[in-house]
Amino acid sequence: MLYILLSGLPPFNGREDEEIMENVKIGKYSLSGVRWDAISSEAKALIEKMLTFDYKDRISAREALADSWFKNAEHKIVGNKLIKECMANMFMFSATSKMQQATLSMMVNFMMSKEETARLQ
Repeated sequence: MLYILLSGLPPFNGREDEEIMENVKIGKYSLSGVRWDAISSEAKALIEKMLTFDYKDRISAREALADSWFKNAEHKIVGNKLIKECMANMFMFSATSKMQQATLSMMVNFMMSKEETARLQ
């Protein structure tokens, strides 16, 4: 969700459904391009930790919330422009195709361990 809030796109993209699914399976995503130029290196580092392919190496939600990016954000005032950009990114994402939404759902299920899935259920 952080990836989507910051960029307006899901982390795994492609020109065709097969390419999207392949990128999900191998954990291929990008943090470069015009959308990412204004994003801090701390935010990118957190996203990389959160999208680590091997669930054993991926940080937990608790660890993510303890990350320096969130800790530093507590002391910053968020301007209306940034809030509007995040909201626009969420609206842009929600307007994407059903396939992208299904891919995100599959990504969560595919990348989570059975223990994580059982805990969530």
